[in-house]
Amino acid sequence: MRGQTTLDFATGASLFLLAVLFVFAFVPGILSPFTATAQEETVTANRAADVLTKDLLASPGESYLLDGECTAVLLGGLVDPGCDFRGSTLNARLGIADEQSINITVRGSPGAGGDELLCWNTTTQTIVNASSSARCSVSTDIRLTRETDSLARSSGSVITARRIVAIDGHTATMEVRVW
Repeated sequence: MRGQTTLDFATGASLFLLAVLFVFAFVPGILSPFTATAQEETVTANRAADVLTKDLLASPGESYLLDGECTAVLLGGLVDPGCDFRGSTLNARLGIADEQSINITVRGSPGAGGDELLCWNTTTQTIVNASSSARCSVSTDIRLTRETDSLARSSGSVITARRIVAIDGHTATMEVRVW
């Protein structure tokens, strides 16, 4: 019997390299369900926006019609027995893991403004533009935005979910950002 020829060696080496390339090409795809992606944040942002606008802040029986006082209580980090919030942190109230950071902002136009941050005037118990210093005091009134303190912003992706809502007779947009 003769030994291995150059042609046999080339055929075997080529098949081996094809097998190695196949493994490198398809193993990452097989393992991808186990790697972190932005899909988790997308689901979390949409779920949080739905919980806020349909249950937690919504008037009983009316989705997307927010209670102004309870919205101010939640976003101001206050405690009010009249609002049915469970948990002491924003993440706990929304049922979100503490490892995820969240930002909630309500913008609208109650009056002649545009897409401005809204404020809850504690004296008149009404929604006003936050930029109106005559009607929104930084020291006593509540700006309708809140961010979790748990994690610093990372360089990863930020997912935003938006809902059009009505709050105390004004149309507004609630933005929920998760990272």
